[in-house]
Amino acid sequence: TVSVLYWKRAFAMATTQQHQAIAAATEAEDPDHAKIAQLCDRCPKADAFAQYTKGIALLQQGKAAAAQPLLAAVDDLRSPASGVNPLGIRFAHAYCHYKTGAFSQALSLLEEVMAHAKFGARAKADPAVLNLHAQALYNLEKYPEAAAALEAILAAGMYRDDVERSELLTNLSAAYSQFDFAKCQESSRRGTEGDNVTFDGAFNAATGAIEKKDYTLARTLLAQALGLCLHEHGHDVGSTDIVALAQQCASDDCPKAVRDTVRDAAPVMVQQAFVAFATGDEAGAQKLLAPLIPLQDKLPVATYAAACVNWAAVRRHSDFFDTFKRLKYVQQPQVEARLTTRQSLYV
Repeated sequence: TVSVLYWKRAFAMATTQQHQAIAAATEAEDPDHAKIAQLCDRCPKADAFAQYTKGIALLQQGKAAAAQPLLAAVDDLRSPASGVNPLGIRFAHAYCHYKTGAFSQALSLLEEVMAHAKFGARAKADPAVLNLHAQALYNLEKYPEAAAALEAILAAGMYRDDVERSELLTNLSAAYSQFDFAKCQESSRRGTEGDNVTFDGAFNAATGAIEKKDYTLARTLLAQALGLCLHEHGHDVGSTDIVALAQQCASDDCPKAVRDTVRDAAPVMVQQAFVAFATGDEAGAQKLLAPLIPLQDKLPVATYAAACVNWAAVRRHSDFFDTFKRLKYVQQPQVEARLTTRQSLYV
């Protein structure tokens, strides 16, 4: 999103010969972001255009923490530097905070520009700003506000294609799953061919059922989500044992296709284990979680952290030192930041 929307805005700001060289580098078919950053370094430190463009180049390299101070230095709605796009800078600055998990700071920056007398109307008409605003609300667990923001984007048709619309609906069902199960189910089906639920939709609906403590429905929806996940990865749903696939992942020579399947299926397995535990089937919960625990470096941080929390609950009386080890991992600041408030309370 940053590259599509904001490189183009940078082109129009190029005024000097140095700026034109930077803009030309950004226009390449496959931009070399490290080279772009080096070109920006040749400009004076007070050059807002170069600082802004270097910030974007760093973001494209996954270096949001390094980009943040550069963009903060040129982000001034009251007195914008000449030759820069204040809205583009504000979005990129907020995006840095979002990528580093500073969701409150991201939300504050976005809401300030959306309420601004001069730039507010443009911000409220910018799909990237609105989408990031909704995601910040969601990550701050402001689920009704996030759902309302996403509904507004969809109602206004502020998406480029069906893929982007589908992503918005997935995010919407995730938000509704936390507080309105009926709307979660409705949004997970909205716009799908033949009224069929997608993998993400089924998973979000299952999360909503868990919130309602309807574990029978949750079990059904999670089985559906797992089947859809296996199908998307080319596995035969009827004959594939996800636990056996997860066990293969502990091996260094595990095929990439298997690793990819397990990575995507792991959140379903964690939720299935939660349902099993909640309904008294501790052996079933342990069976689902056991092959995930050795995969710390092969699963997303949030997924592995949730697996550790559930594993500690299941094994609480069996192995004190292992339970302590899992909880200690989850309590690391960079890991705990990925948990919801409820998950932190479980810890």
